[in-house]
Amino acid sequence: VKQIPDLKELYDKYNDKIVIIGINEKDKIEKVKAFTKQFEMNWPQIKYDEQISKSFGEVHTFPLGVLFDQNGRLIGYGIEPKKIITVLSRSE
Repeated sequence: VKQIPDLKELYDKYNDKIVIIGINEKDKIEKVKAFTKQFEMNWPQIKYDEQISKSFGEVHTFPLGVLFDQNGRLIGYGIEPKKIITVLSRSE
């Protein structure tokens, strides 16, 4: 919840350059929908599953910032939204 304002800033400012995907570990879909509506999280939400585990390994920390370049190459792991905002603002 603490990082939601930074995620919203990131999404609002850079949604034409980045994709944010929320990954939920264990909550039921109704709870996720209510939460995302309450906090106006307008990006896609998906369920953590075996495919995500294969892609990123075991994830034990939520939220987890993962950053890829335009070619799909992993360039950052465990990055907070403020850090991503800083990096993107330098490239403007």
